[in-house]
Amino acid sequence: MPQQLVLLVVQFGFLALLWLFVLVAVRVVRTDLFGPRASRARLGPVAFAPSARAERRAPRPRSQARRLVVT
Repeated sequence: MPQQLVLLVVQFGFLALLWLFVLVAVRVVRTDLFGPRASRARLGPVAFAPSARAERRAPRPRSQARRLVVT
């Protein structure tokens, strides 16, 4: 009986590690595709509010690519 319990615990532990690996892999792929999240708490309210000075200047070029071309 104790051997079966140990085998069951090892099986569930392996399954948990496998799911952990899958979740980490999905998170890495999501971060690569969409970039890291920006939270309001980390950046503060000023980062999201447009300033009057920024509206008068010419628009800056975007730093992220808008499309992918495969040749």
